[in-house]
Amino acid sequence: MIKTTFVLFGILALVFVSGCVDETGSNKQGVDITKKATPDNGIDKEKCIAEFASNGRSLSTSEINSFTSTTETLIQENVDISIKELNTIFGIDSSVHSLELELVVSDMLECDVDLHVYDEGGRHTGFSYLKNSNEYLIPSSSYTGREAWIERININNTDRGQHNYRVVTRTIAVPKHGTLIKVSLTKIPERPAILRAIPLQTRDKVSRGENGGIIVEFEEYGNQKPIYNISIFAEPLVDESGNEIELPLNVQEADKLDPGRYLSVRGDINVSDDAAPGIYYGQIYATSSAGCVSIPIYLEVLEKSKEGL
Repeated sequence: MIKTTFVLFGILALVFVSGCVDETGSNKQGVDITKKATPDNGIDKEKCIAEFASNGRSLSTSEINSFTSTTETLIQENVDISIKELNTIFGIDSSVHSLELELVVSDMLECDVDLHVYDEGGRHTGFSYLKNSNEYLIPSSSYTGREAWIERININNTDRGQHNYRVVTRTIAVPKHGTLIKVSLTKIPERPAILRAIPLQTRDKVSRGENGGIIVEFEEYGNQKPIYNISIFAEPLVDESGNEIELPLNVQEADKLDPGRYLSVRGDINVSDDAAPGIYYGQIYATSSAGCVSIPIYLEVLEKSKEGL
């Protein structure tokens, strides 16, 4: 039975397009993370907003499908006294970035089963009974150890080649009653650097003469490649009559955004005593080597409460 898990699909905005990067297309490690959108920060804000409107987009369904991880159950049995041991061969091709084998035993106290993997050259990753220790002889492999509640073996396909592996289970102690044995194989595809904005949008309420704030995050979501050339800035919040409220940003600076890491951004909202009540709207933008993404910001300015008078 094969089950496809859409690990990269959600309601949050995901983009990896090449729009909104600098004109040179540079991918160097140095980044420009701005704390506020001002004319002297080196960003052509109007150009970036225009490029975002034409190039910034969420991933299409077909693009999301190309980045999904495929999980296959190799064995799943309810067993009593005897256990069927697994000994099977599977292959990967250049589209696979890494793989994970997982062994789950519902009753580890009475049922002792170990997970092993061998590559085409006979190299082994798993527990060595001769050495009485873990082995990691397959290049770029890792093993949780036989004492883990869920045993896992991970292998990175570093040369992006075609390889065959043999997965084996060894039964050390059999249970006295029924238990569940399951071994699954997950193949993780090659992914680009992916920029994700969290949350999808923000909504806040602040009374006239009071202060507020918002916190958003920009995350590398592909978990494989870093993001460079990051710039973050905000538009002023504007109501339907053209009244503006500035949204200065405080940004946690970094040279680059490593796989799976995020930048936290705080926007300060200072509403003057004479600000017009109503709904204000703006956006916080992030541009990078992985594309660009924005977070819509909605602010409702309220009349000052009587308690505050």
